Amino acid sequence: MERVAWPGIRRRRTVVVAAGCLAAVAVCAAASAPEAGHGSAKRYRYPWPIVPFDRPHSIVGNFGEPRTTFFGPPRRASLFGRGLFLFHNGIDVPAPAGTPVYAVASGIVDVPYPTVVRVRSSGGPTFEYWHIEPLVAPGQVVVARRTILGRIRRRPGHVHVKEVMGGRVTNPLAPGGIGPSPDRTSPRIDTITFHRPGSGRTLLPEHLGGRVFFVTDAVDPQGRGVDAPRRQMPLVPALITWRVERWDSLYDHWQRVVVIPTRIAVDFRSTLPHARDFWRVYARGTYQNAATFFRYHDSIGPGSYLFKLAPRAFDTNALADGTYDLVVTASDIAGNRGSLRQRFTVDN
Repeated sequence: MERVAWPGIRRRRTVVVAAGCLAAVAVCAAASAPEAGHGSAKRYRYPWPIVPFDRPHSIVGNFGEPRTTFFGPPRRASLFGRGLFLFHNGIDVPAPAGTPVYAVASGIVDVPYPTVVRVRSSGGPTFEYWHIEPLVAPGQVVVARRTILGRIRRRPGHVHVKEVMGGRVTNPLAPGGIGPSPDRTSPRIDTITFHRPGSGRTLLPEHLGGRVFFVTDAVDPQGRGVDAPRRQMPLVPALITWRVERWDSLYDHWQRVVVIPTRIAVDFRSTLPHARDFWRVYARGTYQNAATFFRYHDSIGPGSYLFKLAPRAFDTNALADGTYDLVVTASDIAGNRGSLRQRFTVDN
């Protein structure tokens, strides 16, 4: 059995999954009154939870990223086995241990867990702050930008910020959320591959027939503000779309013709799919940054994000035999984009 060489792998006795970083529920956009006189309320309504409030901060965990705990050892076969698979329900903002974490919205405090502070605002969203040492008490009234909720713990060295509106989680970086946006890099599509349903085997693009899964490897590279080794641990794009084109000759002039208009494959801009749809969004072979296996944990290894372009296999019989281009585009929350074109031939 092939062993996967994840760098930084170390053995540990137990696997602990932080409940605050793992969830998958539907979402609606959140809104509350902007704080007057701080930044541009047209772009965002809430400051960052650490100072400086109105300047971009790095993100080391993005909304919608895979959170994977495999029940097998760190081998390739385990990637296709059982485990715990959920979507990351917030954003992770890194800072040194002891950094003060401030309320981004005013409200009343609840402390549901020893390292979690929840702030409920009247008529607005609820924000949760994970991985901190609380300095506030349940029932206390806190003020945005003024009240220190707690200090960041040494491990994992970031504050996880989760936003909930009407009992549903929302992307804290969505328009009208926390800002300004830290995105300055463009997402990247590394590969586009084709797979037979029920098989991990990659098909040759020069000869496709029957039902086929379209799979793409897409990442959003870390910005310059992230230190090594986290700089090599990519984020996920917020949006992935695809379309199919073919070349057509008209009076000796070649032009591209759209055969299948643009479709949305993945959309984490505001909402998360249900947890049961994890493997309808991600393809097998996906694993998170700092991959986790039973009794093993890779502390510094980059993740692998494989996305299905559709939850069900595509029937190539919908296309006439011939050669086509599959064009996949990935975008981040700020609108930066990257695309890749893969040629394939249908022969049924």
